[in-house]
Amino acid sequence: MFKISAPQPSIDLGQRWGKKVNIRKILALTLSTLLFSGCDVEFGYFAKDRQAAEAGVVEFRRLYAEGNFLGLYQLGSEEMQRNVAQKNFVDAAQSSINTFGALKTARQVAASCFPNQVRFVYLAEYEKGQATEMMAWTVHHGKASLAMYSVSPGYVEVKNNENAKCQS
Repeated sequence: MFKISAPQPSIDLGQRWGKKVNIRKILALTLSTLLFSGCDVEFGYFAKDRQAAEAGVVEFRRLYAEGNFLGLYQLGSEEMQRNVAQKNFVDAAQSSINTFGALKTARQVAASCFPNQVRFVYLAEYEKGQATEMMAWTVHHGKASLAMYSVSPGYVEVKNNENAKCQS
């Protein structure tokens, strides 16, 4: 058996501390500080976040079809609910259904994943015409919450950003 092991990297802190400090110890200390300081840092796979966000889309579609706009609002993230009053959200959702009608079909044409966020673009066919939908979902601990939703009349050309694809 042939084995090569590299020396452990260290930093010479000079005469001030009078010894060398192991970089791995510094990284471990930094990581444990982040984890126990209340920061919401999650390590995982984009595929799991995307799966959670797609389940959110299914629930969004169900609530929209039922006309349950309060339920749609409750899908929203804390940030969305903090920035958009419930009445304003419900009024906008009601206006949307009046403008577009019932959803007939929707085809996902783009998906981008970032740490704790998934974004989708759909080309949708509504009762009253075609539309482009954009959704952003925040994902924390496997649960997706709606961060943003936008619907515009007509189809918009979408270019996929290869660097932001949802790959694990």
